[in-house]
Amino acid sequence: MGDSIESSKNRKAAILEKSRKVNQDEGVDYAKNQGRRIGMHALGGMSLALAAFSFFTNQASTINALVAAIFAFSCGEMLAHYLFTKNMLHLAGAVLFALLSFSQVYFFVTAVLGW
Repeated sequence: MGDSIESSKNRKAAILEKSRKVNQDEGVDYAKNQGRRIGMHALGGMSLALAAFSFFTNQASTINALVAAIFAFSCGEMLAHYLFTKNMLHLAGAVLFALLSFSQVYFFVTAVLGW
C-alpha cells in the first residue's frame, strides 16, 4: 500500500512539473476566453444597433459604424481581462475603448442625421 501512495505522489509531481514546463496559465486562458465571449456579445450588440439605425434612417453603413463595433469588441475583451486579473491597465483600456466606441457612434449618428 505504501508503494501505491508513493506512486500516486510521483504521478502528481510529474504532472505538476510538466504543467510548469509548458508555462501555460489556465487562469489567463480562462480570462482570454471570457474576454472573447463578452467581446463577441458587445460586437454583435453594437452591430445590430447600428444596422437597425441604418435601416430605419435609410442610410448606408459608414466606416464609423464598423470602427465603433470593433472598439466595442475590444472594450469587452479588456473588461473581462480586468475582471479576472484586476490589472488597472486592462480597466483603463476598457474605458478607453468604450469612449472611442461611443465617439464613433456619435460621428456615425451625426453624419447620418446631418447634424
